[in-house]
Amino acid sequence: MPSKPFVSNVLAFALWLVIVIFAPTSANAHAQGYISFEIDVNLEEILAKAQLGENADPAALAAQIQHLRQLRSRALQNEFSEHLSDFMGQIVADTDKSRKDVVERDVDVPGIGDVTQDRITTLKLSVELGLNVTEMSLALPPELGPVTLRVLDKDDAIAHTFLMENGVASQSVPIENLVTIIPFKGKTFKRRLHVIQHFIVVGFEHIVPKGLDHILFVVGLFLLSTRLHPLLIQITSFTLAHTLSLALAVLGIVTVSPAIVEPLIALSIVYVSVENILLRKLSKWRPALVFAFGLLHGLGFAGILAQAQLPEPHFVAGLISFNVGVEIGQLTVIALCFLTVGFWFGRRPWYRQRITVPASIIVGLIGMYWFVERVFIA
Repeated sequence: MPSKPFVSNVLAFALWLVIVIFAPTSANAHAQGYISFEIDVNLEEILAKAQLGENADPAALAAQIQHLRQLRSRALQNEFSEHLSDFMGQIVADTDKSRKDVVERDVDVPGIGDVTQDRITTLKLSVELGLNVTEMSLALPPELGPVTLRVLDKDDAIAHTFLMENGVASQSVPIENLVTIIPFKGKTFKRRLHVIQHFIVVGFEHIVPKGLDHILFVVGLFLLSTRLHPLLIQITSFTLAHTLSLALAVLGIVTVSPAIVEPLIALSIVYVSVENILLRKLSKWRPALVFAFGLLHGLGFAGILAQAQLPEPHFVAGLISFNVGVEIGQLTVIALCFLTVGFWFGRRPWYRQRITVPASIIVGLIGMYWFVERVFIA
């Protein structure tokens, strides 16, 4: 059984998390917040031109577009993250007070479809507003060609739609009822709380529900032993490692291509599954191997965090909060595994034969499929 201090600390942290994430906010249309937009773009064409240059040979450009069409969603997002700042710098937002920076909030890339046809990606953008802003307009780079711009209200429903082309700005949009309020805005400390809130959620969502490969890795750690102590040793080792490599990657100290990282993440799932099948208890070297695998997974997290745009004044707070969100996501997966399987069957003599081995085979096969897909298909 966990000790009382351990339980008390967990409950205290959970209470703090609820307060930070769900603290109520009040504001009106002139309060400081952000307004959201969506545009549909041919991301492969944008990236090909960015990678080869606007004056690239048409045949080379077509070949690069075809190559990008064959990338799975996450790989294409990682490619886009390398050119994100240049792309966003070409989008202009003007309010009745001043020009504002446009940031990317989400990239919705469809899965691989007919590679002879354009794959339309939806970019969700936002503009952070100052106080007492009443209207704004948006201009897109003419290189995008005709683009449908959708202005969203605070509930993410479409409020206005414009057809944009030739770099001409949209008509001014009244922002009343469109602004999503930024909580705690005004003081540095309160702004930091908003950053903490936001990046905890981003980190959590990257595990549950978006990080299926990370979920399967954690499930693999759980399957060998349902005992709390060895499980916490592995999870702690994994967390320390991905925190370290994520920080190094975000700071630009370590750079590894996603084409290398993503297949190795899949192999880490396979390795853990095979070890679950061959070993009956936790080996003394497994925490060290889990640490090494955690370094890989941290590099995988880096592309997502790059897209999330860590704010420079609160870089450390955002980075730590993202890792906290990831850790909460991992612990959620462990808790669900324990409540659905470990609590009921973990001490049964047939647990290994009927649950550990079959489940590890399934997890390992999925990991091997991903490895083949990421090396030979994506």
